[in-house]
Amino acid sequence: WSWYFAGIAIQITILPWSAAAIVPVSIMYWVLALHYRLSGPDLQRLDALSRSPMQSMVSECLEGSTSIRVYHQDQNFVERFQSIVDSNSSALLNFVSAQRWLGIRMELLGSVVVLVSSTL
Repeated sequence: WSWYFAGIAIQITILPWSAAAIVPVSIMYWVLALHYRLSGPDLQRLDALSRSPMQSMVSECLEGSTSIRVYHQDQNFVERFQSIVDSNSSALLNFVSAQRWLGIRMELLGSVVVLVSSTL
């Protein structure tokens, strides 16, 4: 945090009127970071939990591939695997979407600071 405050102090020293944008943007940054910290780890945990059955099934299929072919259960395993991959994909999509949501807002806040600093 010391680097953040040092950077803010330097920018306000060089461009004092930029404080009008930096203070509200810093507050918004803090609010967004807190919001993401509440939801991000849970989404990551869901992704990890949904990945475990997929990895387990891959291992199961590799070890029992001969039996699967002998008993003609190929289609059954493919359908089960596709269902597990769909579940994992939706969890991963939610996690990546939350990351992009935060990234876009952080970029927008940075753009606001640049816009205000350049126009004042």
